[in-house]
Amino acid sequence: MGEFWYDLHLHSCLSPCGSDDMTPNNLVHMAALLGYDIIALTDHNTARNTPAAVQVGREAGITVVPGMELTTAEEAHVVCLFPTPEQALAFEERIREDWLRFPNDASIFGNQWILNSGDEKIGEEPDLPYQIMNFTRMHRHCDAGCGELFPFDDTVKKNPRYLLDILKGAFASGARYLSFYSGNSDLVRVTGYLVKKSDLEKFEREEMTLNEATVNGSVVNKNLHLLDRKVRGEQ
Repeated sequence: MGEFWYDLHLHSCLSPCGSDDMTPNNLVHMAALLGYDIIALTDHNTARNTPAAVQVGREAGITVVPGMELTTAEEAHVVCLFPTPEQALAFEERIREDWLRFPNDASIFGNQWILNSGDEKIGEEPDLPYQIMNFTRMHRHCDAGCGELFPFDDTVKKNPRYLLDILKGAFASGARYLSFYSGNSDLVRVTGYLVKKSDLEKFEREEMTLNEATVNGSVVNKNLHLLDRKVRGEQ
């Protein structure tokens, strides 16, 4: 049996945590440059960019597995993989029946684009990031409360009405507690935890830090250029 290099958990510009340059073409060809044989596109609660990625993969000689990172009512994140884009899209249609509907404000949350194999925009995800669409179903079962953490562009400070609308809709739907942080703050969100930019800089200078997550964040920064992230739409 031969050896294969693979990554089965990748996001595109359709995910709230992605950026505009994370297109199907860029993801597939970057994987090719890095020597991967197999990748999976697993955007948050959607598979709408998998048809394009699979097609680009065929042309580039890389196997692209259509997938999705599903958020359950218990706030578990489950990577789901499918044989074909059609099956992945059919699964998405089923889970959309239980989604909460909020309009997405791209000026705050960034674009969520659906692209074809030529990276041309053929649609846009209209819903607010996946957390808001799912977390209220869990909150109603937690008497002690549970928190949700959301990153916002710094411009939200000039648009408090938008934030107030989000809060009203979330609490009316059963949310009990929300937390927010500014996109240009010292905090940086990595999947599952937070790190401080200042702690990462100290760690690189071999100075003492008090948060063990800094070690993991340092690895992510080296491999994925964490500190170079920008709010989508910024140059």
